[in-house]
Amino acid sequence: MGMEFLHQIPWQRLKPWLRALLVSLVLLLLISGFTAGLMAAACKKDRHVAEKTVRYCSISLAAGAWADLLPLERARRSMIRLERAIALAQAERTEEARVDFKISIDVMLRSRVSWLEEDHKRRIARLGNKQIEALWLSVLDDTD
Repeated sequence: MGMEFLHQIPWQRLKPWLRALLVSLVLLLLISGFTAGLMAAACKKDRHVAEKTVRYCSISLAAGAWADLLPLERARRSMIRLERAIALAQAERTEEARVDFKISIDVMLRSRVSWLEEDHKRRIARLGNKQIEALWLSVLDDTD
C-alpha cells in the first residue's frame, strides 16, 4: 500500500555509483541497527559482570547513535544509558556513572513517552543497591 513509490523510481536509469551508494547506506543502517539491538539485549541482562555490561552498552550506544534522531528511539536508548550508568557505578566509576545518569534523566524528563519515567524508577528499585539508588537520586535532585 505505502510502497508504490518504489515501483515508480526508474532504478535502471540511476547512475551505478548512486545505486551503490544507496545500497551501501541501507546496509550500513541495517548492520548498525542489528549490532545496536544485539548489544542492547546483552546490556540489559543482569547476569554479566559490570565491565562486560559497560562494554555491551557502550557498543550499543555507539552503533545506534543515528537512532537518536527519532524521539521514541532516544527514549529507549536512555534505558541503555541508565543500564550503563548502573554498571559503571557497580564498577566504582562514580563520575562516569554520574554523567550517564544525568543524560538518561535529562532524556527522561524531556521525553513525552509516558512509560519512560516508570521504567527508570522500576529499574533503580529492582537493583536493591542503596548506594547506586542514592547516586541516581542525587543526580535527579541536581537536574531539577
